[in-house]
Amino acid sequence: MRIVFLASSLEAGGSERVATTLCNAWAERGDEVTLIATYSKRGGQFYSLHARVRRVFLVDHLSAGIAGRFGYLSRLWALRRLIKSADAQVVISFLVNVNVSAVLATRGTSIPVVISEQCDLAEVRTSSLIALLARMVYPRASAMVSQTARADQLANRLRLCPAKRAVIANPCPEGIWAYQAQPQSGITRTVAMFGRLEDQKQVHLAIEAFARAVVSLPEWQLHIYGDGTLRAQLAAQVAQISMADRIILKGLTTTPWSVMAQADAFLLTSASEGFPNAMMEAMAVGLPCVVFDCEFGPRELSDDGRLALLVPKNNSHELVQALARVMQQPGLATRLGASSREEIRAKYSLSQVLDEWDRLLNELVRTKPLPTPAAATPRSMQSNE
Repeated sequence: MRIVFLASSLEAGGSERVATTLCNAWAERGDEVTLIATYSKRGGQFYSLHARVRRVFLVDHLSAGIAGRFGYLSRLWALRRLIKSADAQVVISFLVNVNVSAVLATRGTSIPVVISEQCDLAEVRTSSLIALLARMVYPRASAMVSQTARADQLANRLRLCPAKRAVIANPCPEGIWAYQAQPQSGITRTVAMFGRLEDQKQVHLAIEAFARAVVSLPEWQLHIYGDGTLRAQLAAQVAQISMADRIILKGLTTTPWSVMAQADAFLLTSASEGFPNAMMEAMAVGLPCVVFDCEFGPRELSDDGRLALLVPKNNSHELVQALARVMQQPGLATRLGASSREEIRAKYSLSQVLDEWDRLLNELVRTKPLPTPAAATPRSMQSNE
């Protein structure tokens, strides 16, 4: 199958990880895959791509000096040309701004478009311009994929959905099963966090709760992996409570699973999530997880709290108690970690998720006339340029 995948960027992030995982898997089995990054500032590439995935940055195909409304139209036209030059049988798009562009850029063609929200639909519940566009444009897509049943139900209530909908969770990468958390024999024990240092992740609440939970537990440290605009502010917070030797901002890591396997617990304090990939991967490695029960994701992954300690969102008191339980009760931590690893493998394996995508894509391609190859438009896209 000839698949064009649209993502905002190829930098570090959950949706970017899912996009590259899916593209790599399809390319590995022989599909023709083109991955287009639509970010206007181009950005870099954080995750590895299969050699057979064609990587394209939309900004490299834009005319210089066009801004405003005409600039957006120019971007849509360039995106349309790239999609048609790839002779796409289906287009898949992640995230609201890219989804809108994907549907608009393919209007008047016979190419099926599958849109997917990788967040909590917060953006499309506002009165912003992109939210208004999403409400008008989303129903014109060929299909919409949600990561959880609750997200699918909300999309339906908001009347965002096209005629065809599917619930397909994000896949757990196959390579993760080589990593497994082991009880640490050294003096230091570690709680690990992974995510952007931005408001959504509420890392400041994690810092506060950890500092309160470890008053009598000197062997424990909090390691925070990620980067973002709040790094300096969070570092100042850590310094103010004199915890710089125990709460460490580690920056980005290219080996998250190895880091997880050396940790003792995982912490997530997000205000919102679509499908928290870091939590799923921590569970796959076998870490006990303490997470805020935000609207989407953690409850489904934890099977209503059976596989992780779910804390009412933004409840600092209960967060402290949950952290203390995991740190002080090794039996509980071991049970949660072992159960999590087993069930994540059973429910979210890459092969199982690919099967679900294949059922949807094959149905769309069979029921839509295939696009006519654009003979006059050369395939100018470079492979992993």
